[in-house]
Amino acid sequence: MVRLLVSVVSASFIREMPVQTVSSPLYATAREQKRRHVAMVAMVSLWLLVPSIRLMAAEPIILGPELERLPLGPRMDILEDKAKQWTMHDLVSEQGAGLFTPSHAVSPAFGFTSSAYWIRFSVVNPLDREIQWCLEVAYPPMDSIALYLPTQADQFQMRRAGDLLPFHTREVNYKDFIFLLRTAPQSQQTYYMRFENAGPMNLPLTILSPSLTVRPNLEVNPRLR
Repeated sequence: MVRLLVSVVSASFIREMPVQTVSSPLYATAREQKRRHVAMVAMVSLWLLVPSIRLMAAEPIILGPELERLPLGPRMDILEDKAKQWTMHDLVSEQGAGLFTPSHAVSPAFGFTSSAYWIRFSVVNPLDREIQWCLEVAYPPMDSIALYLPTQADQFQMRRAGDLLPFHTREVNYKDFIFLLRTAPQSQQTYYMRFENAGPMNLPLTILSPSLTVRPNLEVNPRLR
């Protein structure tokens, strides 16, 4: 959007510049004033666009029986928390919502960092029945994962995972971290996740159909049955 605005402003300015073989000081001054005016208009327009761009959120993911495997990377928003200061209370506020930026990578990677990272994504269930689905974090060395499930307006339930926790606490007996989730009929839900890691920060996240987790080598934790 920003590039398009700059291109349109530049193109219109070029079209409006008359061809002149001999320039007088008066004409040069007028031309310079016009150039400055166009530049100022472009700058103000870009400044006005910044809040709108920051508040843009990723499109909701439509759940359905045909959805078997979907990379979450290009369909989520990301926030780097350098000071590890943000809480869920902060992020659901209007100011906090504007801190996120859209992710475009299939599997975002940020290398070694002391920052915590938050992600945000939304799902929609258009059906008149509940949909069960799974969220996979396919990075076994991740130290700390917190998933925040919406329960009501600005209220969340937290589930934890990560390689610092005992293996038997995992929701699914598997090398990667899998969360078992449900979405009510004809509803939209927004989820948040927070990650910390002493090693590289890699976020290969995937939405899976429950049928893909029903394999002989996978066992659901009995407390979640």
